[in-house]
Amino acid sequence: MKSSRRTTLTLSILVGAALSSLSFGCAGVKNNPPNTGTGGSGGSGVVAPPIPGLVSIEVTPGSQTIGLTSAGASALTGTASYTATGHFQDGHTEDVTNRVSWSSQFRSLRVTSGNVTVSAPGDYTITVAAGMIMTTTKLLATFSGNFTCGTFDASGESALDGASSPGGSVAYPLNGALLPPNLGPITVHVARTSPAQSAARINFSADNVLSVNYYCTCQPAAGTGCYVDLLPDLTQLFIAVSESRDIKLTARLGGTGAPLIETPSINVAWTNVPLSGGLYYWTTMADGVVTGYRSPRNTDGTAATGTGIQRYDFGRDGVAMPQLVYTDQGRSPSFLGSPPATADGAQCVGCHAITNDGKTMALTIGGSGASDFALLDLTTLSMMTLDLAAAGGATSMTDINYYKQYRRSNVATETTFGPNGDVMVNMYKSNLVLHGTTASLANEGPVVPSWGELKSDPFWSQSGSYFVFTSFATPDMGTYNPTGLNGDMKRGGQIAIATASAMMVNNDAQVLVPREANVTKYYPAISNDDKLVVYNQSNCGIDPDAYTNLTSNPQVGVYGQQSCDGYDDSSASLWLTSPTHALPVRLAGANGGNSYDNSWPRWSPDNGTFRGQRLYWLAFSSRRPYGLQVNNGAALTTKPQIWFAAIVVGSELFGDPSFAPVWLPNQNTTVPGTILNQVPTGNHVPQWVKVAVPIPG
Repeated sequence: MKSSRRTTLTLSILVGAALSSLSFGCAGVKNNPPNTGTGGSGGSGVVAPPIPGLVSIEVTPGSQTIGLTSAGASALTGTASYTATGHFQDGHTEDVTNRVSWSSQFRSLRVTSGNVTVSAPGDYTITVAAGMIMTTTKLLATFSGNFTCGTFDASGESALDGASSPGGSVAYPLNGALLPPNLGPITVHVARTSPAQSAARINFSADNVLSVNYYCTCQPAAGTGCYVDLLPDLTQLFIAVSESRDIKLTARLGGTGAPLIETPSINVAWTNVPLSGGLYYWTTMADGVVTGYRSPRNTDGTAATGTGIQRYDFGRDGVAMPQLVYTDQGRSPSFLGSPPATADGAQCVGCHAITNDGKTMALTIGGSGASDFALLDLTTLSMMTLDLAAAGGATSMTDINYYKQYRRSNVATETTFGPNGDVMVNMYKSNLVLHGTTASLANEGPVVPSWGELKSDPFWSQSGSYFVFTSFATPDMGTYNPTGLNGDMKRGGQIAIATASAMMVNNDAQVLVPREANVTKYYPAISNDDKLVVYNQSNCGIDPDAYTNLTSNPQVGVYGQQSCDGYDDSSASLWLTSPTHALPVRLAGANGGNSYDNSWPRWSPDNGTFRGQRLYWLAFSSRRPYGLQVNNGAALTTKPQIWFAAIVVGSELFGDPSFAPVWLPNQNTTVPGTILNQVPTGNHVPQWVKVAVPIPG
């Protein structure tokens, strides 16, 4: 039964303060990791030892419903109690409440010797055990009340509670999104009908369990919309509720002299499974976006597009901002230089790959056409010397020739590391070679040498057991791929798989996903537990003969109009299969459309459980709109951004297991004179590793 009490609470809008109050990481937010307790100890994680002669445990009451109340600030509280009765072989019964362990999936429910304290609404299962004997009981905690953000005058609540008219829409989060517990703040984007609509009421409801109104100022936004931030102190209250049901989110907008409108509702949910590890991605950079950074110059002296690698460390407190790792001008703050790849000094860094231990990054210098190779020690942010003679005796760090010792030509356009980081497979000119990862880059020979086609997009699984790649017979050509062999553009690509070990890939490759007419398949990646394989598929929409005369075809090199492109094709979509050849499934929830360029997918290094099934996070780049803020113009003006989506799979891969995706917050480095995130940079090629080592400086 829903509590009838309405409580008004105030939430701070200071993001830093809210994030500092939480403990983020692999375990999740403060009320989020599993809570287990033994007898009267609570939270020890130890199951109580067997009780001699115990046959079964009976818990009374079998289920309870309680209403939560305010405990001050943003805290909620409710209590309940249970008794455990043991049934024994000799027929007698006795109270074993203090001899059994009590545990719950969520930290928002704490239980000690049958005494329960609840700090968030939800439908909880409590497990009671002694040795191998166990049972469960239920607790339904409900809440109905109001919250306000720190800048909102509570006297304005009643104006937002009056009669409203349909209008506007919630542009973000996306309908059907599943959100992690350690990502905040989540910004609600609301399309409004009047600029005077500056006050918002966001309602969260779920059956008879949850009804929360959140009142806040709706900040001006791009176009005609406005924004409301949902801090983790609020959204953590929705985690346990979401385990059994979706939450309906509805927005109301009003203000002095403005019409009061209410949007249609969308469905969202929060999960108990956090983001973990480190997520690295490629980004474009402009002069001055980081103090001291100056982008490389064209041959005529004008500024070229700068490039760099950024990352999110999900083990840090708060994940609202990325860290700059490395740039085409070296590391911050010195920015002394990076290995040039060509005679004109091109220094683009990208096509990065990282060892599972997070300590070493492979980079392509100068773009996929140049295919110069470098190895970066992420613990020191220093390049490995690969060719000392290439420096020509230069010893000054202000001499660009000095940096040539840190790269090697003709090694790799793409790289994947073995599970221990001591070997790697490199793709160069659409062939695969096994190398060592020391300075010698010892050539250990070709990979799957009996495979008769060209090969690209290598991926070695986290366990080392599998190796997948793209196989194609005919390369396409274009602005990004003038030789046809850099591995970017693959006509008629298909996905192949081989078994592997920690040190080598076996020569037993077979087709996993066969080619089809008029499409190409590429960028395969294997989940951390070896159960799933994700890959891209795009259309081959332009006659490849058009590439014979690049100057007469103005569409060549234009976003979304390359043929069989494995790099930047508007028709790129995400598909899912398994190493055991499960029927491929299009990830419709994650894709969200046919022209968003959902590309280069990579799995999170861990997985968890949501609603009784395995949950994986999947990162990818996409040109879809981020609500009302990014990529809302014409398709040719969009920029790739990093998104991630939940993939929830049962015992078999059946139907679409994907949820609508979530945008990675604050990924766009601020251009001087602009507002954060309103000028998108080009962000793609996510790489997700289990360990995010500390970045020096």
